[in-house]
Order: sequence, then C-alpha cells, then structure tokens
Amino acid sequence: MKQITARIDVIGTAAALGQIADVATAYFTAAIAVHTFNSLVLHHRLPLWFCSVAVAFGWVAAIVIAIAPTKMQLKSGPFYSTDGLSCVISREYPMLVTVLHLIPIFLSAFVSVLFYSLVFLILRGTLTIRGGLKLNLDIEARRSTMHGALEYPKFIAAIARSMLWYPVVYVIFMFPHVIICLLQASGASVSISLEALGLTCTAMLGLANVSVFYNTVRIMGPAFGDSSTSSVKSEKSFSSPHKAESPVDVAPPVAAFIAPKAFPPPRSITPRPSMETLRGRDQRVTDVRSPLAANQ
Repeated sequence: MKQITARIDVIGTAAALGQIADVATAYFTAAIAVHTFNSLVLHHRLPLWFCSVAVAFGWVAAIVIAIAPTKMQLKSGPFYSTDGLSCVISREYPMLVTVLHLIPIFLSAFVSVLFYSLVFLILRGTLTIRGGLKLNLDIEARRSTMHGALEYPKFIAAIARSMLWYPVVYVIFMFPHVIICLLQASGASVSISLEALGLTCTAMLGLANVSVFYNTVRIMGPAFGDSSTSSVKSEKSFSSPHKAESPVDVAPPVAAFIAPKAFPPPRSITPRPSMETLRGRDQRVTDVRSPLAANQ
C-alpha cells in the first residue's frame, strides 16, 4: 500500500512539474511578445516593480493551475496519471485537459504571433500607427518614416526579422504536443513513437528560444558598443531616474553592417602649378634671354 501511494505521489509530482513548465512557457512567451511591442513600437518604459509583479504573477498562476486540481474531489481517480512515456493529466478528464493545458498554449501562440507580426510590420514601415492603423505599401514612403538614416532601417529590420522567429519556433515545436493531446482527449490511441516525437519537440523548445535570443543579441551588438562599456551603460540605464535611450533608438554606424574592403593605396599625383608659379618661371626665362640678345 505504501509503495502504491509513493508511486502515485511521484507520478503526481512529475506531472505537476510538467504542467507548471507548459503553462509558464505559454505565459512568458505571450508576455515577452507584449513587452516587445510596448518597448519597440510604443516606446513605453515599464517600471521595475511592474515587471517584477508580472514575473511573479506568471509563476504563481502556473503553480496554482497545476496544483489546485489535485486538491479537488474527483470522481474518476487521480488528476495526474501515467500515459505512455510521460506523466500527464489523466484521460478521464478531457475537459480539464483542454481548459488547463491546451487553451493556455493556444492563447500564447495567438498573442505571440499577433504582436510579433505587428512589431515586424510597423518597424518595417508596412503598417503605421500614427493617426490610426494604416497600411503603407509605398517603398519611398516607408523609407521616409525611418528617421532618414540609411543604416537605421536595416538595423531595425534585422532585429524585427530575428524576433519574429519566437512565435514561429513556439508554434512549430508545440504543434506535435498539441495534436497528441487532442488525440488523447478524444479517446484515440497514440503510438509510442508519435508520443516520443511530441516530447522531444517540447524539450527542444528551450534550446530553440535560446538560439533566437542569441541571434537577436548578436544583431544588436553594434548598438550596445564594446564589452568594456556595456556594463557601465547597463548600470546607468537601470539606475538613472531619467528615461535612457534604447539601443534600437540609436543607430550604429554603417561600418557595423558593411564589411570593410581592402582598397589599393592612392597613386601619387603631382600637384598642378599655380598661375603665380608659371608667371615667375616666364619672368626668369625672360631675364636670362635679355643679356644674350644684347651680346648678339
């Protein structure tokens, strides 16, 4: 009896941790998308206390969603159980699987795709928000809205393209897991190989997010400057009461995007003599010729 109870506790703990991870990933994926839109498009700087509250709320909500159902009196047995290769919500509660597990994933995918697409289109100039949301398909008009600098539009477009991979990665790697959950909730049987594929894709989501983050930081490197001054700038931006400039608002030099080319040294060019020099030469020639003409 004790062994059965211990096994149920282990299954419940493992399944609860997985549920916390999935809900927290969904929440923070959507929260980062909204924060990116607020920072890059609206240029609003959120206070530190608000960011702390948002982070704490995400973790508390994920923990409550994962643990609260285990405290309820359920008629069909434990809330968490083993299902093939993993510990998940029991198949006996398909409605709870949909509400507590799948809906957060769907909402996160929708919010992230929406806001990252708006960030990309607005920073690219295809959409404008001044005077209402408008579509702008004129290339010359888009260029005129990008602060007039040549390197700034390229810099912003590169950042936007890199961050647009966040929702793409989330949808791609969570899609097999969602399909498997829908099949199991409908009562269909899922093979071990398909379930292993879904678990592998879910586990690879973190690595994919880190890769996208690294690429974004690499692109923004020229705006941050060299590593010796980056830490000082970071301390000033958080400690100063005034609004610090975002690295996106300050375009790096063109040399940050154009590879240096090796040109041959310029050829030495003899300077052309001035008119006064030519007149002096003519005068000297005349002075030399005058005595010779008199002797003849």
